Amino acid sequence: MAGGDSVLISMDRSPAHVQPARPPRLDIYVAATVLVAAASIIAAIHHGGLLPTRYVGAYLIFAALVFVGELKVVTWLWTSDDAQITMSWGFAISCLLLDGWATTLIVVALASVLADVHRRKSLVKVAFNAAQIVISLTTCWIVLSAILGGDSFSVDRSIGARWLGGFIVAALSLLACNSLLACTAVALNERRSISRALRTDGMANLFADGALVALAPLFVVIAQRSLWLLPLALITAIVVYRSALLAQEHQRDARHDPLTGLLNRRAFLERLRMSLADPHEFSPTVLIIDLDNFKEINDRLGHHVGDLVLQAVGLQVVGERLPSRYVARLGGDEFAILLTEVSSREEALAMAWSIHRAVEQSAMHLDIPVAVTGSIGMAMAPKHGDTVSEIMRSADLAMYSAKQSHSGVQVYSPNEQSRERGRLSLLPELSDAIAAEQLTFRYQPIVCSATGAPVKFEALIRWEHPRSGLISPGEFIPLAEHTELMGPLTEYVLEHTLRACRRWQREGLDVGVAINVSGHNLRELRFVDTVRAALQRNDVAPHYLEIEVTENTVIANPERAQAVLLGLKHLGVSLALDDFGTGYSSLAHLRDLPIDAIKVDRTFVSSVVAEVHDREVVRSVTELAHRLGLTTVAEGVEDAETLAILRELGCDYLQGHLIARPMAANELPAWTASVLARETS
Repeated sequence: MAGGDSVLISMDRSPAHVQPARPPRLDIYVAATVLVAAASIIAAIHHGGLLPTRYVGAYLIFAALVFVGELKVVTWLWTSDDAQITMSWGFAISCLLLDGWATTLIVVALASVLADVHRRKSLVKVAFNAAQIVISLTTCWIVLSAILGGDSFSVDRSIGARWLGGFIVAALSLLACNSLLACTAVALNERRSISRALRTDGMANLFADGALVALAPLFVVIAQRSLWLLPLALITAIVVYRSALLAQEHQRDARHDPLTGLLNRRAFLERLRMSLADPHEFSPTVLIIDLDNFKEINDRLGHHVGDLVLQAVGLQVVGERLPSRYVARLGGDEFAILLTEVSSREEALAMAWSIHRAVEQSAMHLDIPVAVTGSIGMAMAPKHGDTVSEIMRSADLAMYSAKQSHSGVQVYSPNEQSRERGRLSLLPELSDAIAAEQLTFRYQPIVCSATGAPVKFEALIRWEHPRSGLISPGEFIPLAEHTELMGPLTEYVLEHTLRACRRWQREGLDVGVAINVSGHNLRELRFVDTVRAALQRNDVAPHYLEIEVTENTVIANPERAQAVLLGLKHLGVSLALDDFGTGYSSLAHLRDLPIDAIKVDRTFVSSVVAEVHDREVVRSVTELAHRLGLTTVAEGVEDAETLAILRELGCDYLQGHLIARPMAANELPAWTASVLARETS
């Protein structure tokens, strides 16, 4: 019966291993509803007997159609089996109007039970749905009797304004009773107020149910005239039913994400707005989840696999005892969850960590070797905001903080807001800093492993802010990457480092300079022309410039990055793959990249003394690089024992504080002279 499928929706949603216990008040409510329904059937039998006394043929036809509508023998032609609208209401009311109160209650209850058993619903839900329908129809019959008097509401007499008014009131009472019973069950099951359940769920299918109920008098009048006319009436009912289904599908599409079936951003914000406007004992809490390195999954394995991952994450999160009505996909790889039943920060945080673990387990259900992790930001109302925009922004800031700190879950702190404002305030100042040359450089030597002689200096940019002091590149470069400032910043780096390289050469220092470039540069085909122009302006041969790129910046847009790298290679610039081993590249990517050197990340180098596995990683990378005709640079050399092992493993070049700390450009000639003198002595 329409409306029945929306009852206790949370009770059958979760997988068996995470099925939450029903609240005790819900069990009491279900038991009371079933008892009232049983009493209604007994009273109906006592009042009028089991069988209708008139129009028995028409009554049997409508009773059969009740079963047809409930079992969806007709609806499979039009929609999937999860539709929540049936044609049963119109036929059930038709039976009621033919003076078959007791029989009608038994018929609709039996049809509901058979349909729910066929759909394998829980015993509690089967009993409640049948009881809900019985009580709603009893309410309708009582209202009709009160308005029209006794049993005089049969439509075999003249239909006037009084009869029509009585039927409308009775029909509204039926729909209201059905909605109230369902929403009360939902509210008890999800521990929220009945008023909010009525506002959010009470209007579901109301238009469709009302249209089907309104057809009942027409069915009865036609059947009383001639049963042969009933097929025409059924065609009308099917058209109305089909229109209701289309309206329901359009409404669902407008509120749900087509890929995962979860709420979309608009519907989630509406839910949050209603939750914030409804005062109760719990604090509405928003969790925003952003998957880590999801772009790399798309790029490596394809968007089809990415879609499967998103669907798996959605299912796994809903499986964590969360009603799907409070889980949304905001877009891309970002999800949002509204918790309405947490009473403390600790409880909400425990739930957030449970969801974090669920996200990590989502890939276990896919036959794909992929790791899925996520960063979660949490904000609670009203402490972290009392409007939709404030609470969403707070959760968003907390999520970015979790992503940057790799902490997994982060609760919003007012400091996040001030830090965000501080970072954003750097953008307008960065343009002035470039013009005022507040950006400075330190250079760290890279030396030959065998001789200790420097071969190049890596440029490390710093911002000497007049008020905030020294600002690291991690503070301002990620901001510049998403603005038009990245172009001028890159030109600034090229100009100053190549100018320093030219000065070293004039002083007799035959070394090159290495600079790091961002993913923004690798997406711009004109970057090759920018590099060419900078080399020409500063009269530096291309082979003195080495450009370092990371694995992740290359894989983010492999086709465009490869085109840019090939252009730089043809220009004569040396190319190095930085932070090797920490990204997501494959051997196929490594084989296809036009690189000259691999820089082994410091996370492996720093532990080659203590960790055998890391030592073998460095050995394998070095051997692989040599077989591919590449050289290796070991970063993060901090002690003599590490240095000895790296030389034994065959690393070509070394870099780290043991070799030299970063220093100013004018300090490098003297440092180089001292190193060469020491090596020759």
